[in-house]
Amino acid sequence: MSLVDLQNRLQEKDFLKYLLQADKQPFDPPKDLKNLAWEVLPYYLPSVNPRITFHLRTDTGEYLLKLNTETHKIQREVAACRLFYTLNSPELMVPKVYAAAETQVFISKNLSCRWLIVEWVNGISATKAVDEMLVNLLPPGLLNLHRYPVNTTTVESIFGVQMPIRSEAQGILRERRREYFERALEVCPQKLVRSVQKLKDIVCTHSFTDHLTFIHGDMHVNNIKYYQELYIDGYRLFLFDWEDISVDHPLYDLANLMFSDGFSERSQKCLETYVLLYNQQPTEFGPLNLFDAWMLTAICFVRNLRWNFSAINKDQEMLERGAEQTIKKILGILQKNK
Repeated sequence: MSLVDLQNRLQEKDFLKYLLQADKQPFDPPKDLKNLAWEVLPYYLPSVNPRITFHLRTDTGEYLLKLNTETHKIQREVAACRLFYTLNSPELMVPKVYAAAETQVFISKNLSCRWLIVEWVNGISATKAVDEMLVNLLPPGLLNLHRYPVNTTTVESIFGVQMPIRSEAQGILRERRREYFERALEVCPQKLVRSVQKLKDIVCTHSFTDHLTFIHGDMHVNNIKYYQELYIDGYRLFLFDWEDISVDHPLYDLANLMFSDGFSERSQKCLETYVLLYNQQPTEFGPLNLFDAWMLTAICFVRNLRWNFSAINKDQEMLERGAEQTIKKILGILQKNK
C-alpha cells in the first residue's frame, strides 16, 4: 500500500467516517491497509467537531495523517506549510506536505472533511529540551517566520480572503481580543468573573505597537520538537500543528510560549532574546517592547480558560484554583512591568 493508494481511500466517505471514530473504539485498519502501522494520537483539547490524527509507519518512511471536519483549519495548515517550508533554516523547520485533500469530502449531508499527510520527524518534545537549546534556536527561527511579507497575495493564499488595510486589520484584532474575554466570561465561574474582567479592562484599553505578521497561533511546547540532522552541526527545532495560523502581533507566539511553559525562566529568556534580535533590524513598524508580550499572555490565558471550562469531564474545582493562580501571576507581571 503506497501513499497514492492511501490518498485514494481517503476520498471515500465511509473510510473517513471510520477513521474519525478511531479514538473512540479499538481501531482495526482495513485488510488492504494492514501493512501500515497506525498509531492514534490524542488531541490536547477535546472538540465537538470530529477530528483525528495518526502517526503512520510505512516501508517508505513515517508520516502524520490529520483529518478534521473544521475544514478551514486543514486548508490553512496545508497552505501555511507549503508557504513556509521554503523558510526552513538551521534553527527551525516546518513540515513538508506530501498530500492533501484539495476539495472537501462530504461524509454526510451537513458534515464534510479535509485531510493532509505531512512528514513525521522523530524528535524529542521541547518540554525535555535543554533550556539553552530552546533559547538559542527558537528566537532566530521565529524571526525568520515573522519577517515573511504579509500582503494580499500571501494572506489570500492561506485564508482565501484579501488583506484589509492596516487600520482595519488592527480594528479586527482589537475586536477579536475583546471577544476572547467575553466568551471566557460566559463560561467561567462567578468567583473568577471580577478578576477576568479586570484583565479585560487592562488589555482592551492598551495600545499595542503597530506590528502585523504571520504567527503560528498555537505556540506551546507540545507543538515543538528538537532533533539532530547529519548535515547540521547541532540540534534543530521542528514546529508543527499549523491549523491555528493567524495574522497578529509577532509577540503573540512568544506570549503563548511563556503561558504554556508556566512563565518559565527559559521562555522569558526566549522572549528577551527575540526582542533583542528583532530590534537589531529596524522595520517600518518601529521597535518591539516587552510589555506587549505580557499583555498578550492574558489573551492566551482567557482563550485557554474558555476551552477548559467548556470541556466536559473536567475537574471544575481544580480548574478554578489553577485559573486563580494564573490570573494572580499575570496581574503581578503586568503591574511589575508597566
